Amino acid sequence: MRDRLDHLTSPSSSGSQTSSAARLLRARGEVPVPLLRVSVDNSGPESVVRVSGEMDLSNSQLLHDAVPDESPVSRPDAIVDLTDLTFCDATGITALLAVRRRLEQGRRAVSVRGLQPPVVRLMRVAGVDGELDLDAPAVSA
Repeated sequence: MRDRLDHLTSPSSSGSQTSSAARLLRARGEVPVPLLRVSVDNSGPESVVRVSGEMDLSNSQLLHDAVPDESPVSRPDAIVDLTDLTFCDATGITALLAVRRRLEQGRRAVSVRGLQPPVVRLMRVAGVDGELDLDAPAVSA
């Protein structure tokens, strides 16, 4: 059986899961669009963490929450797939690097794949491009 965990968040200035703006949209019969989606797939030989949407101060904690500190013995390695990440601010990059460091401290090999050009540019400007393989290809589905 596929072990999968999905996390969604709606726009929020406080970082809470459901903002007052999202509640207002629902009250009017409209559906708020999630800014960030993080899914963890442990069905293969490696854990694959797929991040899609926009990651910023309001929701970067979702990445921390979705990735467990411990790794199942059968899946010692992790891949973070950012193919569908359309926006990332400095807070998102900090969260990504923190998760990578945390997993590596737990003796897990971690690779980041599918970085989009705007995120690559931001990482180069921030001076953290040496910490990740910025030219790595995306994960095949």
